[in-house]
Amino acid sequence: MSFCTSSEPLRVANRLSKQSLYSWKLYSLDGKPVVSSNSMVSQVDGSIQQIENVDLVVVVSSFNPQVSISRPLTHTLKQLASRGIFIGGVDTGPYILARADLLDGYKATIHFEDLANFRQTFPQVETLSTRYVIDRKRLTAAGAAASMDMMLELISRQHGQQLALQVAEQFIYSPAKQLDDEQRLPVSQRLQTDHPVILEAVSLMENHLEDNLSTAQIAELCGISLRQLERLFKQFLNSTPGKWYRLLKLKNARIQLKQSRYTVAEIAANNGFDSTSSFSRAYKAQYQRSPSEDRTKI
Repeated sequence: MSFCTSSEPLRVANRLSKQSLYSWKLYSLDGKPVVSSNSMVSQVDGSIQQIENVDLVVVVSSFNPQVSISRPLTHTLKQLASRGIFIGGVDTGPYILARADLLDGYKATIHFEDLANFRQTFPQVETLSTRYVIDRKRLTAAGAAASMDMMLELISRQHGQQLALQVAEQFIYSPAKQLDDEQRLPVSQRLQTDHPVILEAVSLMENHLEDNLSTAQIAELCGISLRQLERLFKQFLNSTPGKWYRLLKLKNARIQLKQSRYTVAEIAANNGFDSTSSFSRAYKAQYQRSPSEDRTKI
């Protein structure tokens, strides 16, 4: 989906303007066809070493981007950037750009599932939780709809807002209202509740995955007693505060196991577990697999 929303707006801009405003080619690491995560096969025009005479290169990647990172890939991207070419990354593409040191000192974003890990892995990047970011000659978008927003913004800057809106209308799509719109749905929509204490408590948990806040501390920060907090979680989320917080930590840890170079011990510490053994027990209880079994070889 991110691949389509990165290219289709350009095709529609050409059709609506009745001009060849944009042209594009597709490249893979080795020049061979690429199989996407939904099993569709895309033919390509060549390998990445054959990229030339372009204004913008967009790196599209999905799950486990690190398995595709190689010296030839990062070297080629660095060479393109040194020629003053705009470099973009969508979905988890920003991870590849960051590994190539192309986002150092830049603002960037990435899919929300990878945000916490990305911030920890690349402290030299100013990571934002927005849908997309355009910072000088670097463009990053968090995923499918965000890629559409980013390309519409490019069309607007280059050929006017009217054309960009016409392109969006063709897709029956409402563009993001602000460049800094958050990519995730508000907590109230995700949890289907507008209870202020629940929203505050879950937001605290999501923003403190590295910390080992106790449920008593969370209740205190929310201005209520621990018993009241437990009652509200049972009523609105059919869970306890402790179980909810632990599940958030485990989900984040699972992403780090698959998409980072942290050791299991570091991942345990990054997600507020007192020890590797306690993390491993909780992880296996949740996923019926040990952390080492979910470890992606990088």
